[in-house]
Amino acid sequence: MTLTRDDVVRAYRLFLDREPESEEVVAEKLSSFPTCWSLAGAMVGCAEFSARMRSLHGDPRPVLDPRCSVRMTEDPVLLARLRDHVRETWTQLGRTSPHHSVLTGPEFLPEQITPEREQEFYATGAAWVEEFAYVLRRNGLVAPQGLILDFGCGLGRVGEHLSAWFDRYLGVDISPSHLFMACDRLARLGRINAEFQLLPDFMSAGSPKVDAVYCVLVLQHNPPPVMLEMLNQLLSRLSLGGIGFIQIPTAIYDYNFDTESYLDGLGDVKQMEMHALPQRHIFASFKANDCDVIEVYNDGCAGSLGESYRFLVQKVVKLERRPS
Repeated sequence: MTLTRDDVVRAYRLFLDREPESEEVVAEKLSSFPTCWSLAGAMVGCAEFSARMRSLHGDPRPVLDPRCSVRMTEDPVLLARLRDHVRETWTQLGRTSPHHSVLTGPEFLPEQITPEREQEFYATGAAWVEEFAYVLRRNGLVAPQGLILDFGCGLGRVGEHLSAWFDRYLGVDISPSHLFMACDRLARLGRINAEFQLLPDFMSAGSPKVDAVYCVLVLQHNPPPVMLEMLNQLLSRLSLGGIGFIQIPTAIYDYNFDTESYLDGLGDVKQMEMHALPQRHIFASFKANDCDVIEVYNDGCAGSLGESYRFLVQKVVKLERRPS
């Protein structure tokens, strides 16, 4: 069903408990999001919605439909088509609305960005890194002071804080525009310990082992088979004792995924998407990559649309089975 003006107004009232700022903002939503689902996915990912959820005592969610299903694929041709779609989408989003594609609040639309607003944008990364540090502390862990991988680094919003904490920083992103802006930002801050790679180069090259992985609000924008492929890549790059801090939606209300049906339904419009990866695949990936799960907690990033969790994991020594 095509998105209408009334749909946009109802979405603002439902997710943000307010009216849209202006008719110009309504028009921007109508041009950016052709369906109600795509608009809803963007709404739950915005900073304003996250702040509102944190301010509420309760966090009501709909009952997840047990008939919802995710059908995975290992077909290399289909996987390549999925990757191409994600790359094309985020290349376009990074070029046309770089800040807004990272934080979807209206204040970060291209026409709203000023030097002051950009500083506000980058300052939000500090709290995200502090949460990572806090979760480590409450589990009695100390972050290894080596190389951290910031997977889906965007414009370096979180990276400028991670690069001040770790000895070395590697930012990886699928958008060339994102990566260029992140590199420029950290260079202007004098972070000579920072390096950057485009995602295809990272996935294909024999990149070095890393001591920590940070990945929040990134994997969810990829179809489940690609999400799992990337998760396996991240975990395989961890060195012994390395720490992973990774966010993944595990279920979304009224969500079904089948690779061929999904590819058949793709149009020309490139928009932000939100997907889920069932927990059985996530825990199988942890096991296959010799990672112990230290902590799992619901982070509310899916809002009322479903369930999203942050996983703190650590790479351990693989125990060889002795013949009986």
